Amino acid sequence: MQAHKDISAIIAFEDGTIFKGYANGATKTVMGEVVANTCMISYEEVLTDSAYSGKIVNMTTPEIGNYGICGEDSESSGAKLTALVVRELSPIASNWRSTKTIQEFLTEQNVPCISGVDTRAITRLVSEKGALKACLSTENISEEEAVKRAKEFKGIDSENLSEKVSTKKKYNFTIKDVKRLEIEGTDLHLKQSPAEKVKCALIDYGVKTSTLEDLAVCGFDITVYPSSAKASEILETKPATVILSSGPGNPNVLDSESEVVAEIIKTKTPVLGIGLGMNILAKALGVKSQKLTNAHSGGNYPVRNIEDDVVNITSQNCSYTLDSKELEKANLLISDINLNDNTVAGFKNADKSLMGISFYPSSSNGPKNSNSFFTNFYYYLKDRK
Repeated sequence: MQAHKDISAIIAFEDGTIFKGYANGATKTVMGEVVANTCMISYEEVLTDSAYSGKIVNMTTPEIGNYGICGEDSESSGAKLTALVVRELSPIASNWRSTKTIQEFLTEQNVPCISGVDTRAITRLVSEKGALKACLSTENISEEEAVKRAKEFKGIDSENLSEKVSTKKKYNFTIKDVKRLEIEGTDLHLKQSPAEKVKCALIDYGVKTSTLEDLAVCGFDITVYPSSAKASEILETKPATVILSSGPGNPNVLDSESEVVAEIIKTKTPVLGIGLGMNILAKALGVKSQKLTNAHSGGNYPVRNIEDDVVNITSQNCSYTLDSKELEKANLLISDINLNDNTVAGFKNADKSLMGISFYPSSSNGPKNSNSFFTNFYYYLKDRK
């Protein structure tokens, strides 16, 4: 059953491929880059992940919206994606935590959605042809007009999307700010945070709330800075480490951001990059990023840690990777490999004071196999004192 019965929505790709379906959410016409997300649950986290800024997200799971929206699971202040594509949008929300339906949320957040389309065919299309630009409209525009707009869309590769989603002023985040669902007698409880805290500066390029919570639970006191912050400001409080958050867009256009990171590196302060942050760290070290033919987007990516020879199932949201030979030229070691396509999923320098990973170390919309990363990082920094 669909929320609306009229087939008035369309998604048209730059190669001329067209899908028609039901209109949901906001009534508008948008352009974006299409990516397929493989998460079977946690659509609220996907909708609010800042790394999806500029993206039209095609959900591979057939039905979306059946447990509604609760607000407490959001990864940011609101929806960040450009548009949503689903096979079927649930007409009801059945969950004791739900405060609204996904249709209500999409309308409130001014996000258009098309349902009733073959999301498997769309997934195959972007898998075979790579990143495709598309026009999605819920305004009942013609097929010709939709294809025309998709072809004329300049894309998002030249935009600095991270500055649009970054915080505008710095703020602190500690264990007191962690708000997670807890049910006594189950695994849903907040584990004890270490008494001794490690001071951490985090540059926000589009950070997820769950990343801040995971860091706080693992023993970090975090000061979050805007993406425009200067190195002198970030280092003023003498943090034990600087973390570069995940976020949207092309890292190769973030010149001023990488220059700030290069200044921080000169002070010998340990730096950890996550997602987009990994690519910014690499850029600061002289390594350019390459766009993936198939973006990594979902909660089931197998990543092998070379040092431990352990495979973790990870959550990822990245469109760029790094060339292994270029990393070697920069005297950097590959630490992790994505087993789906053998692309670089992580790197480090010899003493591990500079590390980058393409996956979320732990996240609310993915598996918990890689949760130990922040804990290991915490004890590594303690041992450096």
